[in-house]
Amino acid sequence: MYDCFRSGEHLYIVLEYCEDGDLKGYLDRNRKNGGISETEALTFMRHLMSGYSALLNKKVIHRDIKPANILLKQGAAKLSDFGFSRVVEDPTKTQKLSCLGTPLYTAPEVLARQ
Repeated sequence: MYDCFRSGEHLYIVLEYCEDGDLKGYLDRNRKNGGISETEALTFMRHLMSGYSALLNKKVIHRDIKPANILLKQGAAKLSDFGFSRVVEDPTKTQKLSCLGTPLYTAPEVLARQ
């Protein structure tokens, strides 16, 4: 995020432009060629874990991580769409939070409220 500002009733968030689209589209485009390589998958996973770790250090939980919310730019994967995110005092104790996100990508223990 580069900047955010309010104008009247609207809030604007200025984000980095990721010209390679999202991971969902990238996976769909590469499916016909046998998918992506293990090396590329591991690279994306490292980027995502780094971003996830940075969020936890700031006490932010995302609550909607899925391929469509992962943007790509020059081989780098970046978390996006923080519409369901929340700052929490203790990210390991989130049982009392509302169950948000995309059901297909929600962990079973979250759906079971465990």
